[in-house]
Amino acid sequence: AIYAYQSEVYYVFLIANTLALSASILVIISLTYRFPFHLEIVIATISMIVTYSSAIFAVTPDESVRFRYVIAAASVPYILRIFIQLFNMVFKNNEKPESENSEKVVLNY
Repeated sequence: AIYAYQSEVYYVFLIANTLALSASILVIISLTYRFPFHLEIVIATISMIVTYSSAIFAVTPDESVRFRYVIAAASVPYILRIFIQLFNMVFKNNEKPESENSEKVVLNY
């Protein structure tokens, strides 16, 4: 609300803040995967997203709504994670398997 009268500065702040929230939620979900309380953490993060979204709608002036940028900023961490996973899957399959005839070094202590 403070930056609402300067639309360019406000949208830079809004996009950076949305990107930070989205990245932190991705990290939280990734780190707590297969955690015993994973469902509760997912519910808590969804409630954070709903609260953040309602705050954006409440604070942003009606005449200058550019939510496509906010949605794009929110999706960037997830899209990057998908590309990283695809990159790892493609290049992991292209690695040369270790030859069965190669010498193996055994260290005896």
